[in-house]
Amino acid sequence: MGFQTLAIQKKGSEVWKVLGATKLEFEKFGGLMDRVQKNIGTVQNTLRDVGTRTRAITRTLKNVETADLEVADSSVLLGLNGGRKSDLEERELTKSLR
Repeated sequence: MGFQTLAIQKKGSEVWKVLGATKLEFEKFGGLMDRVQKNIGTVQNTLRDVGTRTRAITRTLKNVETADLEVADSSVLLGLNGGRKSDLEERELTKSLR
């Protein structure tokens, strides 16, 4: 019985070490989760602010007319999708000649 008791005590000691290390890692994990939660809160607040700004811009632009402007023209005017202003000027010239 003496050797079995000693073996059990040794294994028990190893189990406690593993549990202790696991506890430390879980505490680190909890700290990281707290940071993630804080960052998510920051992102949510920022998204709320973006929504507020979007509504303000939309309200301001509500009465701007877009009937004479094509989607391709708006991309060129705003420099999106690699459009060139010369393409827009050419389309405008073509429209005026019609």
